Amino acid sequence: MQRLLLTWMVLILPALVWNTFAVAQDEAAQLAAVLQDPNASLYAKTLACKQAAQTATQASVPPLAAVLLDESLSHPARIALQQIPGSEATEALCNALPNAKDGVLIGIIGTLGERRDPAAVSHLEPFLADKEPQVARATAISLGKIGSADALAALQKQFDNADISQKALLVDGLLAWAEHLIADGKPRDAAAVYRQVFNQRDLPVTARCGAIRGLLLVVGPAVGKEIPKEGANKELREGLAQSEDGEFLAMLEATRDLVSSDLTPGLLAALPNLDADRQALLLDLLDCRGDAAARPVVLAMAKGSDCAAQTAAIRALAGLPDDEAVEFLLATATSESNANAMAAADALTRMKTPGLERKI
Repeated sequence: MQRLLLTWMVLILPALVWNTFAVAQDEAAQLAAVLQDPNASLYAKTLACKQAAQTATQASVPPLAAVLLDESLSHPARIALQQIPGSEATEALCNALPNAKDGVLIGIIGTLGERRDPAAVSHLEPFLADKEPQVARATAISLGKIGSADALAALQKQFDNADISQKALLVDGLLAWAEHLIADGKPRDAAAVYRQVFNQRDLPVTARCGAIRGLLLVVGPAVGKEIPKEGANKELREGLAQSEDGEFLAMLEATRDLVSSDLTPGLLAALPNLDADRQALLLDLLDCRGDAAARPVVLAMAKGSDCAAQTAAIRALAGLPDDEAVEFLLATATSESNANAMAAADALTRMKTPGLERKI
């Protein structure tokens, strides 16, 4: 048996390797023939690029590289090069960068980010300071996705030295970096990146929303609760109390999807320090989250006649059902207070609990 295996390795395996190489060379020649044929349709050339993406052989790199700067073929060529392993594809994309413009340049930068090859970092770094905002933003995202030490150093250096308008372009790159850190099991490091963006108060709220959500995300079960929940709740409480309107809404939206009960104490602690309008918005969030831990506080507000957000608290009980809440809503719905009666009826309509219809 061993002799047969040795014979197969010595005689047959090289033949198979050579045959595979020959097939790849033949496919690459066919690809080049189609792409260089002036009479071939755009559809035929695009189809050839798609086939090259499926086979993903290094022999296809030269003909694909030759059309990278062609606006009509750059996109399918990039898709194919993105799938081909090895340094040759990265090198082809990097060599095209200096002569690429507009959408083609942005596309090549994005493809290098998807490949996540550290060899591309030195070629990408100069574009962080590009005068075209979309180019700078695409470069930052790609470096964040690559996530190597030199990629992150380049991104951090540019962010530290940039003015506020340039910083806004680099935020998505920092957020991509943080996601990379989470995937690598480093939520504490990711939290530091999120906090860096969050603390840039001059940035537009839209640029900080991702950092707000990320900072809250790292206390969730998906990343092992590496960040102490007490610290997260302190930041949440203070952030809700001190934030501007846009930032406040961004924090609520970020928390809406994070159903972990770890954040509920921070939300409840913020309630007394908010005006009636913000209390109503936060109560609506507690209704959507449906965490039973919030029920005692919300029920107390619903029963408090001096509470400016009483009606909102009554509505919020829809997502926090128990016997006491149901009895309170039934009594309120039949009371003489029209505003509160309507709010209680609305809550009962939306509440999902066994036996409620019979009680109504």
